[in-house]
Amino acid sequence: MVVVLFVTVYSVSAQASSGVQGYPTRGEGAGSISGYAVSGLHYQLAQDPTLIGSVEFDLDAPARQVVVGFDPTPGRSFSCWNEAGYHWVCELDQIHLREVEGIRVSASG
Repeated sequence: MVVVLFVTVYSVSAQASSGVQGYPTRGEGAGSISGYAVSGLHYQLAQDPTLIGSVEFDLDAPARQVVVGFDPTPGRSFSCWNEAGYHWVCELDQIHLREVEGIRVSASG
């Protein structure tokens, strides 16, 4: 009886493992992402204090192109320019302070 149980369990596990295909791993979630580190993030209010006029920050390495976006406004991003060294400045247009939940910095170099 023990031999029959062992053969049954072994054959089931062998079939299960042989059915595994080499599909690429996909998914989403939280984890570490290699890339730029952003520090010294500051924002300036516009003439209308309910609006953000600009955002400034430093990157830890040189970049060619940098844009920022704000959550929860998907698809709307603002170009930034390199002021000096690794310091970047982004002029904004009509971003209401009360609506901002987070900032996304995208850099490529």
